[in-house]
Parts: sequence; C-alpha cells; structure tokens
Amino acid sequence: MAEVHSVRWQDLALETVLIDPGRNASLAQLGRWESTYLRDQVDSYPELELAIAWLRTNAPISPTTRLVHGDFKPGNILLCGQRITALLDWELAHLGDPHEDLGWVTQPLRKREHMIDGHWEREDLISRYECAVDFEINMGNVNWWNVFSTFKTAVMQVTGLRSFLDKRSDRLYWPNQKVLKSLLLSIDSMA
Repeated sequence: MAEVHSVRWQDLALETVLIDPGRNASLAQLGRWESTYLRDQVDSYPELELAIAWLRTNAPISPTTRLVHGDFKPGNILLCGQRITALLDWELAHLGDPHEDLGWVTQPLRKREHMIDGHWEREDLISRYECAVDFEINMGNVNWWNVFSTFKTAVMQVTGLRSFLDKRSDRLYWPNQKVLKSLLLSIDSMA
C-alpha cells in the first residue's frame, strides 16, 4: 500500500485521466458514492441518510494527494513466497487521501476478509505503513475512512440490488442489517 501511495502520479501524468480532489478528497469520494446511492436506490435507508450527513459534517482535510487503490486487501494481492508480485482489482483507483486505503482495509465490518490473524492486523498494518511513508498518519482520519468504508460497502449492496432488479446480474445483494447496524455503530463510536 505504501508503494502505491508513493507513486509519483504527476510524473506519470495521471491527472489527465484521474481528477485531483486536493484537500477535499473525503468530500469528493462521499459525493461520488452518495450519487451512486441516489442513482441506484430502490428503497429508503435512513441509516445511509444519517451516514451521509455525519460523513459530510465530519469530513477530514487530506494531508496529501496520492494514488489510492480503493480496494486494498489481502484477496487482491498475489504473492510469490513473501514477495508481493501483483496488486489486482484497480477499478476503484483514483487520486485522493491515502488514509482512505487504510480505512478500507482496517474497517471493522470486513475484518474477516481484510485482516489475517497474527500476520496482518490493524495495529501492525498501520505501524508498518507509517514507517514506510513520508507523512504522518492521522488516526482520526483513518477512523473517518472506516465509517466511510462501511457506507461504501452498503452502497455497493444497493448497487447490487439495482443490478439484480435490472437483470444485469443473477446474484441478489441488498443492504443487510449487519452492514446497516455496523454503520450506525461506527458513527456512534466516533461521537
């Protein structure tokens, strides 16, 4: 993750295909996922409306603009022995706040999928990451991105339901109570 965030995106002219949101990266991503939610929603989800309001009110300022993977997790990494040889699933990549990838991979909702007990745990991952980057980690920002990541997961489920109803998918997804409850708990823990 630190290597992705260290990519000199300006030297690669990535700004010609990716928008630099500057210091408002959190609001840019919130706007992106809020419009996806509004476009695809089939039903009313007061939990998501509450989350949008909370996220907007508490949006952090990004300390730096970096290349963000958007779906960084063990399942998107190919290894050869102990060496990472490839990082998969770049469809959510964008320019933004590097705290976003930390928030995604450490979100409590997806702990079973994103963490590996004894090898890839929240505190160790953040500590190792902090040693490898040239900026200071703000845990308040990481926690905001944890809440955002749970919101993003719920929006993905809304999109999955829309896709099923539009017959673009044969798999049924919908915002389940576990995700919605986790979203409310994560907001409550930040209060």
